[in-house]
Amino acid sequence: MRIRYSRMKLYLVFLFVTVFCGFADAQSLSGRVSTKIIDEHSKGVDGATVSLLNVKDSSLVKVNITEQNGSVSFEQVKAGSYLLSVSTVGYKKVSTQSFNINKDNPQLTLADIKLETGKMQLSEVNVQARKPFIEKQIDRIVVNVNNSIVSAGSTALDVLSRSPGVLVNQNDDISMKGKQGVIVMIDGKPTNLSSTDLANLLRSTPANSIDKIELITNPSSKYDAAGSAGIINIKLKKDLRYGTNGTFSVSAGQGVYGKLNTGLNLNYRNNKINIFGNYNYTYREGFNHLVLDREFLHPDGSLVGAYSQDNYLKLPIYSNLAKAGMDYSPSKNTTIGIVLQV
Repeated sequence: MRIRYSRMKLYLVFLFVTVFCGFADAQSLSGRVSTKIIDEHSKGVDGATVSLLNVKDSSLVKVNITEQNGSVSFEQVKAGSYLLSVSTVGYKKVSTQSFNINKDNPQLTLADIKLETGKMQLSEVNVQARKPFIEKQIDRIVVNVNNSIVSAGSTALDVLSRSPGVLVNQNDDISMKGKQGVIVMIDGKPTNLSSTDLANLLRSTPANSIDKIELITNPSSKYDAAGSAGIINIKLKKDLRYGTNGTFSVSAGQGVYGKLNTGLNLNYRNNKINIFGNYNYTYREGFNHLVLDREFLHPDGSLVGAYSQDNYLKLPIYSNLAKAGMDYSPSKNTTIGIVLQV
């Protein structure tokens, strides 16, 4: 009896360890996709915008820009079916065939993607000023969130996780270009929050309240040395019109569950004083569905046991974010302000 009991205990321990490892593998599965963008002369194209899209609904998963030699990669890609879309000034937009990331094929190096020069005859020129979604400047990359389809129904953390070179892991730690210790600023002011508190703040900030995000991988000497890993500066929208102005916005999305963002912005400005306030409400319903089916075989191939588990977890998120403040400008180059945020 003792021998059978010991064997049963050993079997249960083995079963637990196997299931736990399987759960960890399922949770940590993330792949990598890399390729190179070249022109008609097989030379790497610098600064091309490459978007990783979900095949099912063409939704944006991640966006990146090519290095000087034309190379580009996407890290921490979850299992699924994707395609790449490449666009840059002077070339025709190109999309790849679909490809899969899974447990058997987590690392993919796609064939070089060749771009063709865009040529067209113009009978009439109509100039419209509109900033591109991604701008590559000398010392930073700028993500122009304002008026972008990416901001619809999303939060600041969603937009940040899709931005070039930025990774947000399961513990809500934010890294840039593989470096930890990134300083996150809002309107040029450090947040000074823990990774969890910062993630909660970004989740409660709707993307439609953001003007742009600056990604500074090599900060200049004017920034604190602690920001050597990189600086992310989130610039919120500001109403520069004189007098009293206000906006009200509503955005919604539907996946497995729905999500909703609403916001109210009020602003008064004259020559020296600017008084502003806004309120945003966010509702999201996330979920985690994990299905495990395992069979345990004897060395001779006979079935020893089996295990089946179906876990479904709903993650509702409700957030309220209010902000009010005043700026006073005694001179053209001086502004004194106070901001209260709850």
